[in-house]
Amino acid sequence: MTNKKQDELSIIVNAKDLCNYIFIITDKSPKKFRFFLVSRFQNLSLNVLENIFKANELYLSKSDEANQRFEYQRNGLTQLKLLGYIVQLSKDQNCITKKQYEQITMKISEFMAAMVIF
Repeated sequence: MTNKKQDELSIIVNAKDLCNYIFIITDKSPKKFRFFLVSRFQNLSLNVLENIFKANELYLSKSDEANQRFEYQRNGLTQLKLLGYIVQLSKDQNCITKKQYEQITMKISEFMAAMVIF
């Protein structure tokens, strides 16, 4: 593991890994799914990462900043749950393979476990 990866919070590393994996597998998704399912996949994974970055950038010197951090974390978790549903739908529609589905759900589970401590 590089020093840069060691310096990052595990939740950020998990978010980046999930996002990267989604972009890799959706690159080869059937054309008929690229507009709706693939774009939702990609956008949600980026939105989750964005919310985590925003939450991490806030200083907790004021109570309103703590509330804002909690809101970013909650939004990220909600988007992660929606991503989980879209993953299930994509598998059911044969947009992704069963193995890809298993990999993404495993990454989502790891991410959710890291969010609990975040």
